[in-house]
Formats: sequence, C-alpha cells, structure tokens
Amino acid sequence: MPPGREAEARTFYAGLLGLAEVAKPLNLAARGGCWFVGGAAKLHLGVDCDFVPARKAHPALLIPNLAELVSRLEAAGYLCRADEPLDGYDRRYVDDPFGNRIELMQVAARASGAAADSTDDVVTIKAGELRLLDAGTRASAQEVATLLHDDFVEFGSSGRVFDKPATVSSLAAEESSVGTIVREAGDFTFRRLGPDAVLVTYRVSRHRPDAADKKSLRSSLWIRAEAGWRLLFHQGTTSAERSIEES
Repeated sequence: MPPGREAEARTFYAGLLGLAEVAKPLNLAARGGCWFVGGAAKLHLGVDCDFVPARKAHPALLIPNLAELVSRLEAAGYLCRADEPLDGYDRRYVDDPFGNRIELMQVAARASGAAADSTDDVVTIKAGELRLLDAGTRASAQEVATLLHDDFVEFGSSGRVFDKPATVSSLAAEESSVGTIVREAGDFTFRRLGPDAVLVTYRVSRHRPDAADKKSLRSSLWIRAEAGWRLLFHQGTTSAERSIEES
C-alpha cells in the first residue's frame, strides 16, 4: 500500500469486508501499514514508497454471504466484477482503494435435491467454527452475526442460554475485557443429519492472560440456509483435565 493511507485501508478491509484490525508488533509499527484478520485469514498490508498495485497475484477470501457483501461494496462505490466460472463457488473480484485485486468467494448453493459434496461442506463449516474461535472475529459483531442463524441458540458451559443478539454482544465484550485470548481446536468430527444439516463435535483449549487454561467439549449444529451454511445451535461443556481411564 502507499504511505499515509492507513485510514482508507481500515475503511475498506474492516468497515466493508468485515475483517478485524490487529495491532502490529511495536518493532514493526513505525513502518506504517495495517494488519487484519478474519477467521484463519491473516492479511498484512505493508507500506511501499514505490508502490505498484497487484493486478494479477491476489488473496482469495471465503465469504459467507457474497451477495450481501457485493451490495455493500457497490453502495460504497466499488465495482465488483465477475470472471470465468469456478466449479463449486460463486465469486467476484474487487480492487481495494490502492488498486490491489481481491477475490471474494462463496461456496455455491446447490439445487434442491442435488447431492451435496461432503468435502466442500466440511471445509466451509470447519472454517466457520474456526472463525468463531478467532479473537478478531469475536470482536466484530458484524462478522459473528453473518455466521449465526437468526434462530441461533447456545447452551453455555455456565448453564446460561444465549440467543443470537446475546451471543454477538457477549463475544465482543469478552474479547475487549481482557488481553488476547487464544483458543486451540482439535478432534473434529462431522456427522451429516440430512442434506442440509451437519452436526460438529470437537475439543477446545482456551488460554487467557487473567485465568487458568480451560478445556471444553463443543457441539454445533449447522444448517444450510438461503445465504449459505449458518450455525443454528451450539453447546459447550467444561472438560475435566483427567482422562476417562483415570476417573
């Protein structure tokens, strides 16, 4: 990116694309530029005094609701361009404020009754789960809201029940109340309950600066809505440190 245009980068990447800005390390901050995260994606914009836009090489971002994002970008004056079809995906190209090419992709909806590609579905759903564990995503109410179904319900490990608005608010509050929280997920299993419903189970280890590490068992129910896969139900259960064999 060119020098001195960080405000434009924030407006585009955070304000429009919904990525979360993260602070650059102190030893790099003096160089200028911006860093953004969204789920597993990490985008670093460095300053170049002899900047030339990247017209061919580009990042491709997996988007949960492409039509909604395209409408938002075009309302802000950005032209979104179609390209050659790519099997299994809907996609558009847009240039950032500096002329860099960005590809926006969404897993294509399938006709009613068509056989689902399990690999594509698992990739999309797992990416959604990982995004919801990411500190940058959780701090962004807009990004969390795009992943949750309007009828979303969570049974928390505390015994509390959260609907969609309460979940969006509580995640943002948690991330802003303490330092960086790191969540590591593993042991994923995916069970298809129907053409448009998938049950996901996995384990999470949470590391935060103001408390002891916490382990939990997670289960999620994802359904395919008109806008793509959305999380309908989630439950977290605190996991004992010792194994079943030791209990």
